[in-house]
Amino acid sequence: MVGPRPAPGGGFLWTFDPAGLTDASGQRWLYYGSYFGGIWTVPLSADGLRVTGAATQVTIDNRYEGAYVVRRGGWYYLFGSAANCCAGPTTGYSVFAGRAKSPTGPFVDRDGHSLLASRVGGTPVIQPNGNRWIGTGHNAVVTDDRGRDWFVYHAIDRGQPYLDEPYGINRRPMLVDRLDWVGGWPTVRGGDWASDPGVPDESWKWAAKVKRPAWSDEFSAGLAPGWSWVRPDPDATVTGGGLRWPTQAADLVGTANDASVLLRDAPAGDWVVETKLSIDLGVDTVRNYQQAGLVVYAGDDDFARLSHVAIWNTRQVEYGRELPYADRLSYGGMVETPPAETTWLRLAHRTDRAGEHEYRAAVSTDGRHWTWGGVWTFPAGPAPRIGLVSHGGDSPQATALFDYVRFYRR
Repeated sequence: MVGPRPAPGGGFLWTFDPAGLTDASGQRWLYYGSYFGGIWTVPLSADGLRVTGAATQVTIDNRYEGAYVVRRGGWYYLFGSAANCCAGPTTGYSVFAGRAKSPTGPFVDRDGHSLLASRVGGTPVIQPNGNRWIGTGHNAVVTDDRGRDWFVYHAIDRGQPYLDEPYGINRRPMLVDRLDWVGGWPTVRGGDWASDPGVPDESWKWAAKVKRPAWSDEFSAGLAPGWSWVRPDPDATVTGGGLRWPTQAADLVGTANDASVLLRDAPAGDWVVETKLSIDLGVDTVRNYQQAGLVVYAGDDDFARLSHVAIWNTRQVEYGRELPYADRLSYGGMVETPPAETTWLRLAHRTDRAGEHEYRAAVSTDGRHWTWGGVWTFPAGPAPRIGLVSHGGDSPQATALFDYVRFYRR
């Protein structure tokens, strides 16, 4: 039906994960593709066995796979899974949605961002929420005989991430949860996301309402007391009302650990930290993997990093996690809603019933309207420190400008 597709420069575009749709007129469509090449659709014959027209690309490459499309209320909703499906205990696989009036798009998210743009759009449908389930992705939608929608997907138990030996086959059981439609957009369990039977949900609603200041540095006259460096970077300067930090040719991922990190202790209890970040990474070009943003830092090999990052031709907000597991380092990430040249980033912290430290990400492109994303969890005990990073490459060099860092108490 759809054969191998040679890629420019050699190799083949990824042509798998097929999904079918019958549109309002009875026309049948096939969706297919993945990160290398993006997701595409073609019209099919009435029996569904032959392609009858030209292919149309519906998502940019290097962001989505596992397409699934449903028709609802005059819209076509494209569900796409993003990030690594199978990174063991650091799997951040998640599902996002865009919608269009036509099966061929253009699909845009709730805020109007295109799924074909370099700053790629997508409205979160489900992401890891802090309970045992991570890697919540690659879905289908089923409607029961009472008209209720259900979301069928894979996930990984972070306590049992592998089916056989560590770093072998990922253990990915299938889960089913209720799919709700809020303001015309799909979200699993009203935004609570994956259920964990027998474990009560803990609401994150407080995080969107915090206003009590706990501490801030407006970067008006040098670094405020309390900051400390891991591997100081002499090129990072406070000037003009901001911290200006050129991206280093360094990184934290892996064993090299040569990137600088600027850190301070977090407040006690539940809180939200926020920064306003400007960094010009351009669009469309390849600048792997220049980035800047916030970091939760328990050590060089135990951190979570929320950053505006260049990933091939895309610009994304990635929420990555590295931790030691079975005598090796595991790194994976989830991605969030798109950045802009100036992006506001937040991390909300709480201590759960087990005493673990949970950190939930949020992104805004205007400093007022926030989209809350996924959660990474750290073990019970002393809380990690919070800080800033600017690294991933210096050719061409970009400069991150942090306007401030502010903590708010619950």
